[in-house]
Amino acid sequence: MAMTATQWMVEPIRKYATFTGRARRSEYWWFFLLNILLAIVLGIIDGMLFGSMKAGMGGIGPLSGLLTWRC
Repeated sequence: MAMTATQWMVEPIRKYATFTGRARRSEYWWFFLLNILLAIVLGIIDGMLFGSMKAGMGGIGPLSGLLTWRC
């Protein structure tokens, strides 16, 4: 049974504290893609809601801060 893209993205989060074995290549890349897309979307939202001063000057906004805080 083939896994969907959403299942590939959620699988590493479910296996967060499992230290045996290795992640599959597709698990890693789907999780990486999700994080990059979330960072871009949250960066755009931060820029629109909180102004370009924080986003454009090298700082991070509150939404992007939440994403980087959990990583």
